[in-house]
This record gives sequence, C-alpha cells and structure tokens, in this order.
Amino acid sequence: CEACKTSHEFGEKIVCVDPCNSDQIHFDSSGRQVCLIYGEGKICPKESVDYFDRDPICVLNNDNEPCPKESIYSSFESGSMCLDECVSVAFIDNEPKCMNCLQKDIYFNSAKVPLCLECQTVKYFNNNPICLDCSERNVSFDEKDGMPYCNESSSATECLSKVYDSNGNERCMQCTE
Repeated sequence: CEACKTSHEFGEKIVCVDPCNSDQIHFDSSGRQVCLIYGEGKICPKESVDYFDRDPICVLNNDNEPCPKESIYSSFESGSMCLDECVSVAFIDNEPKCMNCLQKDIYFNSAKVPLCLECQTVKYFNNNPICLDCSERNVSFDEKDGMPYCNESSSATECLSKVYDSNGNERCMQCTE
C-alpha cells in the first residue's frame, strides 16, 4: 500500500481520505469521513458543499466549477443546485426557480407561478398581474369588469399591445405574456 497522509478510523478499519487534509473532510450519513473531489482531482471547497439526504455533495455551476454558497439552493425534486447565473430566485411550491429580473419585478399569477414584469405600473385583475405602460395616476378601471387600463391620453409612449374591454373599447397595455 502507498503511504496515506490523512486517514481515520471507521469501525475497525483505517480509511484513507487523501488528498484532503483534516479540515477538508466531510461526514456522510453513515458517519464515515469523505473527501469530495471534482473535475481533475480538485478538492471541493467547504463553501460549495451541501448535504442531500444527509450526505455531502460538491455543488457545481454550469461551468463545472464550485458554486458560491449564496447561490446554492436545495430542491426536494432535484437536490442541491447552483443558481449563480440568475438575476434573482423565486419559489414555486418551495422549489427554487431562476428568474432573469430583479426581485422587485417578480409578480405571481393566480396559479402562483412567478413572472418577470418590468413595467411602469402593475395592477392585478382576476388575481393575475397586468403590466401597464403608464404611471399609477393614469390607470383607470373598466366600469363593467374592473380591468385596469391606461388612459389613452396619458400614454406618452407608443402602445406595445392593445386589448379590448367588456364594452369593446380598445385599451393600451404593455404585456409580456
């Protein structure tokens, strides 16, 4: 046997955990010490280690590099995942979802699905967010169904999308979906 720099006793056996030194070792669910390696024999940094079913795993990003601790999210379905390329993170039934907008621009629809709505004003209609291309003071509501819309005279920018209210009148909106 070759010489082992770092070893420990596990039951009645001596287990070698090279190339890790004693402060790079993690314990698995059985109490055995393990050395987590990724790539071409690189030791996983402690801040990139997460536990799934009480066993340590090295969480890597899409480039197969260790994930920063603040970007590690646990998922019941997928285990630990690295969301370091997300602008922000939202949750659907406690499952993390990568979002490509700021946290302040995340709105949830009636099915509790997060949506990125980067618009001037957001109002809810039938428990769904509606993106409006006008300021808050220029929002009106349809008399029959309560659907929000921008007063046509208030919109300084060109209409991105047109919808029709319950009276058949054309209304200006900025819709993303």
